[in-house]
Amino acid sequence: ITLSGVRMIGDGPGSALKVASATGFGIRLDGDRPALGRLRLIGPGSTAWPTSAGVVDLAGISLAGVQIAPGATSAVLFDLAIAACHTAVAVDGDLASITGCEIAFSGRGVEFRSGAGRATSGARNRIHHCRFGVRADGGSPTTAISLAGGDVTACGFGIELAAPGGFWRSVRGSGIAFARNLEADLRASARHA
Repeated sequence: ITLSGVRMIGDGPGSALKVASATGFGIRLDGDRPALGRLRLIGPGSTAWPTSAGVVDLAGISLAGVQIAPGATSAVLFDLAIAACHTAVAVDGDLASITGCEIAFSGRGVEFRSGAGRATSGARNRIHHCRFGVRADGGSPTTAISLAGGDVTACGFGIELAAPGGFWRSVRGSGIAFARNLEADLRASARHA
């Protein structure tokens, strides 16, 4: 685990890691089976844990709060709270699971990129007030995303799946709630199931 430009705010319950840098990453997970949990991370878009969109300014910010590094295998995220980042969780490696996380007031909640693994699962996550809740870009090799429980609310797009090259993607959902997403709960290009 690599930390970049972070400091602690507060002590004990309610404390958080604050990321100062507007670019790069706050926390980077690398290697075999890295895990990160029970942590609050506030990106550079806010000075404290945001309670409304009006206190978040993402202009000029390209920071990933947590990055699963290229080459990382079987990464696990659990019980995290991440807010005020361009991308809360940037998946550039293999993310095995993300469970019980709250992701808020970020441009992109969870984004699967070109180095991401083929499959991932999520359970009981709350994603709200993000431009994209869960997003797989066109270069991502991710073919299967399984989501159980949790909710995606007040996002631009709840789930966005850009068209991959030469294969199908599937998203399986069970008990996941969508509410007040401005553009669509799910937007999928060709080659999705």
